[in-house]
Amino acid sequence: MTEGAASILYLHGFRSSSASAKVTCFREWLAQHLPPVVLVAPDLPPSPDASIQLAMQLLADSSKKWLGVVGSSLGGYYAAYLSEHSGLPAALINPAAYPYRLFQDYLGEHQNLYTGEVFELKASYLDELRALDVLQPRHPARLLLLLQTGDETLDYREALEKYPHSPAWIKPGGRHEYSDFNMALPAILGFMGCAPDL
Repeated sequence: MTEGAASILYLHGFRSSSASAKVTCFREWLAQHLPPVVLVAPDLPPSPDASIQLAMQLLADSSKKWLGVVGSSLGGYYAAYLSEHSGLPAALINPAAYPYRLFQDYLGEHQNLYTGEVFELKASYLDELRALDVLQPRHPARLLLLLQTGDETLDYREALEKYPHSPAWIKPGGRHEYSDFNMALPAILGFMGCAPDL
């Protein structure tokens, strides 16, 4: 890592990891189009509090020039919080608007889709999630919503209703995983002030 390297923090979703298809796609795309930019994608712990602490520690690294935060699903919920507290722009990919509501029916053991690790979704995590909710962003223009109407896990309209003053890119169809993610990357980088020459 070079001194002052331009970096983007990527936060994966529930049951995902740094080995997700979107992280792989993002890294390969940057290597081809913007090789100076580094993608930092940590494996997040099950606890929301611990995930935010880890992310804040990474953003506190002054040896990196942070361009922004990208979060998918639950990671999008975290990214909105981090944007509010760091001042960085954030791209929210099919974000979970109210995960503490969604997870009420999913308490118990789950398995990470990439690592196979078994972890527990605890009732206390719902309170941790509520405490992170950004109901009225002070700077809604810092949040870019990337939504697909075919999301089979989350209702994209919840994010639109929660962040009505934030710019939104709404694509018909698609999936929760966000189909053709590579096509959204120029818009994400442009939003963060680092548009590539394509």
